[in-house]
Amino acid sequence: MRMNNKVVLTAIPLLASVALFSGCSNATAPNSSGGHKSRTVPIVASIVKMSPVGGDLVLTGQLTASLQTKVVSKLSGKVSKVYVQTGDIVSAGEKLVVIDTTDLQSQLAQQKAAVKTAQDQVAKARSDARNSSITANSSVDTAKSNVDQATATLQQAQVKLHQQQTLFASGAIPKQNVNDAQDAVTNAQLKVASAQQALQAAQATYQIAAPGGNSDAQKSIRIAEDQLAQAEASVSSIQTQISEAAVTSPISGIVASRDVEVGGFASGSQSVVTLVQNNPIKVVVNVPETVINEIKVGSPVKVSVSAAGNKTFDAKISRISPVEDTNSKSYPVEVNVNNSTGVLKPGMVAQATIGGLSKHDAIQVPADSIVQTPDGPEIFTIENGIAHQHLVKEGTISSNTIEIVSGLKSGDKIAILGQELLNEGSKVKEVSKDQLNAEFTKPSKKSGSHSKHQQSSGGSQ
Repeated sequence: MRMNNKVVLTAIPLLASVALFSGCSNATAPNSSGGHKSRTVPIVASIVKMSPVGGDLVLTGQLTASLQTKVVSKLSGKVSKVYVQTGDIVSAGEKLVVIDTTDLQSQLAQQKAAVKTAQDQVAKARSDARNSSITANSSVDTAKSNVDQATATLQQAQVKLHQQQTLFASGAIPKQNVNDAQDAVTNAQLKVASAQQALQAAQATYQIAAPGGNSDAQKSIRIAEDQLAQAEASVSSIQTQISEAAVTSPISGIVASRDVEVGGFASGSQSVVTLVQNNPIKVVVNVPETVINEIKVGSPVKVSVSAAGNKTFDAKISRISPVEDTNSKSYPVEVNVNNSTGVLKPGMVAQATIGGLSKHDAIQVPADSIVQTPDGPEIFTIENGIAHQHLVKEGTISSNTIEIVSGLKSGDKIAILGQELLNEGSKVKEVSKDQLNAEFTKPSKKSGSHSKHQQSSGGSQ
């Protein structure tokens, strides 16, 4: 909710005035007949009327960095170096902090040794497998040769059997010769079958011993290669961690805070450096709904900052919230301000002037006449000497006045000073501002009589 500083300051002397009148606006005091009568509250009143609103809209906000980044270290460990101080200007990629890597370097050396051992094991396993494959291949060649020899012997035996059968048919040789030749063919067939079985066995052994097979030698290769891959992965992981020991700036900006010191511990859960970008710098202002549709992203804005010598800076609207702020009943609008000189700092109060708005007649009241309550902004109207509370909806806000969108009508009489002491139904007495101020300094009867008593006491002494 918007609270105008002037309202608070006005309330202080008025509270003093209340002590003089009645203690509070709805207090009662005894009258001469022993009864009670309601006290009246002095106020300054004014008649509200329609007046032109628009043209330039002046809004107040606080400067903030356009970007703030908390830089964290991917590597957890003790901080060995910090290169920046608060306020330093850094470039993207610039080294900010270094994490100690002594333990990682030791682990890296161990894993590199493990890689060398695994490489030797792979080389030996491959050599053993290669020798096994050569031996198996030689056995296949021998078995093929044996099959060829057995086949040739069979062919010769078959030729001789045919010859013996022909001679026996002509009566040239006895039957026994044919039987002997037949036995020779049978034996040769058995040898061919045996040689072929031996060839199949040799080929099967070669298939197992060959690359991609399932021999013990090939299994040893795969085991050794897996161990080598694990060792190499460990080396790569440690090297990656070591490369992350140097924490660099992700953006060009200014060091807002140095969050670690040499010897401290850095982890991924805390920032080591906080960076901000102040050019452009931004100010967020709340634009009332009555004019929100008249502005757009890119619209020019003039921004003045008293802390920077009331200079005027060029700015543009960069973002417009599509959602109303329920507290202020307005729309947050972000304005980017040119800060190439760097004189503007986050936290400074800025006034943003949005020009070119359409003019319209509306009720405007002094900013100090509005009382902020938990229910919203309220204004007290005065009718027949009685105060009445009215919830109002604010519109365009200028430096001294506020547009009232709803809750009042032209011709209403409102309390513009002294309203902080009013309640619904309070009796009021209209006075001028000078009369109200005079009441602030008027001594009470109680304090006056007390003073006289002190003087008389002093005289008797």
